[in-house]
Amino acid sequence: IDATYADFVKRVADGRKMTLDQVENVAGGRIMNGKEALKAGLVDKLGGLLYAVHLAGEYGLEVHKAAGLLPSNLQVENIIVKTFPKPKPWMQKIVESMTGDEAIDMYAKEKIWSVMVRLWTGDMTSLMNELESSFQQGSRQLEMEEVSVQ
Repeated sequence: IDATYADFVKRVADGRKMTLDQVENVAGGRIMNGKEALKAGLVDKLGGLLYAVHLAGEYGLEVHKAAGLLPSNLQVENIIVKTFPKPKPWMQKIVESMTGDEAIDMYAKEKIWSVMVRLWTGDMTSLMNELESSFQQGSRQLEMEEVSVQ
């Protein structure tokens, strides 16, 4: 842990053109929010992830142009950020939060999914028929004592 921290402080000092003592005096192992880090001179600008990716892309582009690896007149119009693994649709997250992703049997999961789709699309007649049919089937009846959405 100490070696990792020392490496981190060295990288901060090098990147900020500060001495190790200056970094320790300013930060001292504390966690700061963005405004505090900006005031302390540990960051240049405030922004979110997309802004950071945009700035990193611009910086990388300029470095590669300066090294002669890219044409000097090359322009980037759009940077696309992809998240892996691909995020699940929000309705699937809701169903999984209600059912316990792996413990529920597929029948119950599909029934809940069907009800959610009908609610979302406003198909109330079909929803009522689906629920009535579920309650009449007895052994395949879906029961929920508590529903929680995270």
